[in-house]
Amino acid sequence: MSQKNDDKTGIVPGKKRKPFIRHYNHEYIKYGFILWPNSTEEDIRPMCIICHEVLVNDAMKPAKMLRHLKAKHSELEKKPREYFERRKQELGLQTKTFKQNFIHNKSLLKCSYLVALRIAKTRKSFTTGENLIKPVLIDVCLEMFGLSAVDKIKSIPLSNDTIRRRIEKLSENVEYQLIQKIKESTLFAIQIDESCDIFLKRPY
Repeated sequence: MSQKNDDKTGIVPGKKRKPFIRHYNHEYIKYGFILWPNSTEEDIRPMCIICHEVLVNDAMKPAKMLRHLKAKHSELEKKPREYFERRKQELGLQTKTFKQNFIHNKSLLKCSYLVALRIAKTRKSFTTGENLIKPVLIDVCLEMFGLSAVDKIKSIPLSNDTIRRRIEKLSENVEYQLIQKIKESTLFAIQIDESCDIFLKRPY
């Protein structure tokens, strides 16, 4: 009986309906809301341009967004749409600047570690980075790429203490990776030789 009813209504037994997803409308900017930058096709949310609070998808309704504006930013309730458009542009510029700075700082950090790795491999002094490598890089970049490249090179942290910390971190990471590989391996053997010979002479 139930099967017949299901056939008549066109409902497939056991099949769940897809949840309704509300989509952003550019008119919502007049309520102080933009599309959350991290939104995906399955997770679309509105974000307040003033306090940056991210609401759930179901809150993407004019009444609910207006309620948020009145409750938390009542002094802006009468502001024209142009005001929120300007705030949106300002946020866009801030976000762009933040991303650029983040990428730049990440590159500087990586360069610092690359130099530290070279110094560790060649067993040179920690001061080599600041006293030799950086001046050489500055001279080369000035000759080939100009002052803009030199400014970037000068920003790379290569002081004695910085290189020491970088090498310590690299050593800790190598030790951690080795321990993890040993733990994951089913068979392994380690040979350790310890000697009291102060001249480090190997026995024949």
